[in-house]
Amino acid sequence: MGDSITTLPFSANASLLFDDVLTEFQNDKRDKSCAPGESAVRLRHLQAFLHLHNIKTLQDISHHVLRGYKLYLKGRDLTSVTVNDYMTMAKTFFAWCVRQELLESDPTSKWDRTPEPRREIEVLDRTEVAAMLGVVRMRR
Repeated sequence: MGDSITTLPFSANASLLFDDVLTEFQNDKRDKSCAPGESAVRLRHLQAFLHLHNIKTLQDISHHVLRGYKLYLKGRDLTSVTVNDYMTMAKTFFAWCVRQELLESDPTSKWDRTPEPRREIEVLDRTEVAAMLGVVRMRR
């Protein structure tokens, strides 16, 4: 495993403070040339949600707490694409915690993506194409 967690300010037996681990995650990602600004914004929502519910340690974050986070995101009038982006960043964070052996299992492992609306591409019919070409020909 990587050495990146050695700078965390706690003993091995202490409860891991979410904010400290989040800072270390962002520093680790910055070192690997990821987009830390974007991940920081997305993870700030998770951080705000956890603070709102007085959850301070990594060990207090369960699948049930994160189900509440997903509902919180959906209730913020965000598009399903944005909700999925925020959830993906949270999944990335918790997977990193597992790789760093800070958590035994990923509390987001049971998450499903929010269904995203299918994009319909509007196409011109033959008369619309002919009309456009007629305008182009008239301007020459």
